[in-house]
Amino acid sequence: MNFIFPTSRHNISDDFAKHKARKSVNPGVDFAVGTGSIIVAPAAGVVVIADGDPGGAAGRVVAIDFDNGFGCDLLHLSQLDVGQGQRVGQGDRVGLSGASANGSNTGVGPHLHISLRNRHGGHLSGTGNVDFMERVAGVAAAGLTGAGILRDQQRLNVWAAADGAERLVEDGIMGPKTTARIKDFQSKHGLAVDGIAGPLTDAVLSTDPPATPGQHPPTVKLGSSGSAVIELQNALNAFGAGLVADGAFGPLTDAAVRAFQSSHGLVVDGIVGPITWTALGR
Repeated sequence: MNFIFPTSRHNISDDFAKHKARKSVNPGVDFAVGTGSIIVAPAAGVVVIADGDPGGAAGRVVAIDFDNGFGCDLLHLSQLDVGQGQRVGQGDRVGLSGASANGSNTGVGPHLHISLRNRHGGHLSGTGNVDFMERVAGVAAAGLTGAGILRDQQRLNVWAAADGAERLVEDGIMGPKTTARIKDFQSKHGLAVDGIAGPLTDAVLSTDPPATPGQHPPTVKLGSSGSAVIELQNALNAFGAGLVADGAFGPLTDAAVRAFQSSHGLVVDGIVGPITWTALGR
């Protein structure tokens, strides 16, 4: 039986080797997911622990003994959707991710910790723990573990000069510096500051900053789409527009452009050319 990922996002903030190196009590893999992400059973089995008390270091926990003889712990949940003794199928929802630990809902940073062991029982003890990433649906850990994180680091470095930020070491590890740089990027580009490179943050990261100082993005107007429109929407949001940065220059973006042009003494035509880009700080 192959295991599947318990989360839809696979970026790893702390891998099995690092847990082992620091002699973690219950070594496993940490996935960088925000609070409220759906957690599913990696394989079919029986829930042997469903602890909704955040009092311990593991926070709220669901532990499963799988039909294939393995077992796992899912730690730091914000919500449990299963009970002890309940049978679950592979992919069944078991709870929501969180940051629960040490008697608090925010005892640690938001993430999911999964510990996989090569036997039933021994949950939360570190007995028989093995690397989950080596056993996921035949996917080699090295090919996936840091791929998303590495891409984020590379894109953040593309933006480093424009943002006045230091370049990151491109190591595929979601460490404190990478998290801090994502938050800095989000703050500077009008995004929700959560340190997670979700779809909207990824959309902006995927665009390119101006190649040289004083070079404006291309002229855009109603009906335009693409990275320049995302940049426009984020620039307007810095002035309180409240737009979704989706790259589509629709009626709401058009109205926001005209309002900006009117309030800044520009020709109100809804066309974002060099003059309007300059007024927007671009």
